Amino acid sequence: MKLKEAVTKTVYRGALYYTLITAVMSALGILLSEDASVDILRPARFLLVLLFSYIAASVSVLRQSRRFSATASLIIHFLGFTLGFYLCLVLPSNLSFSPSFIIMIIFVILYAAATAFFTRLRKVRENGTNNVTTNISSEKNGSNTKTVPSKVRNKPRKEKEEYISQFGSHNTDGKK
Repeated sequence: MKLKEAVTKTVYRGALYYTLITAVMSALGILLSEDASVDILRPARFLLVLLFSYIAASVSVLRQSRRFSATASLIIHFLGFTLGFYLCLVLPSNLSFSPSFIIMIIFVILYAAATAFFTRLRKVRENGTNNVTTNISSEKNGSNTKTVPSKVRNKPRKEKEEYISQFGSHNTDGKK
C-alpha cells in the first residue's frame, strides 16, 4: 500500500470513527444526564475522541497492510487500539481503579469478539474465492475459463487479471 493511499484511508476512517463515536456519546450523554450540564459533551472530550479515532484508523490501516505477518499485525492493532482507548477515553474520565479496570475488561472482550467475527468473515470470503475462475480469453489455448494460480489468489482482482494477462494461467506451484 502506498503512503498516499494509506493516509487517505486513515483520514477517511478516522472521520468515520469520530462521527460514529461522537453520535453514540452524545446520545448516551443526553439520555443519561439528569441536568442540562452534561459532562460527556465537553469540547476537550471530543478532541480526545478525535485523537482516539485517528489512532484507531491508523492501526486499522496498518493491520491491512501486508508489511507484517497476520499475527504481528493483530498484536500491533490490539496494542495500539487498547492504548488509544485507555489513554484517550478511560484515563481522562478520572475514574477510580475498579470502574476503569472493568471498562478495560469489557473493552478487551468486545475487541476479541469483533476480531474473531471479522477474521472468520475474511476467511469465509477468501475460501469462497480460492477457486476463482476468470473469463479471460487467451491466445495460447483458446480456452475462455482460466484457473488462477495459488500465488495470486489472495491478491485484488485487478492484480489477478494483470498477472493472468501477462503470464497466462498455468500452475507454477507444481500442484494439481
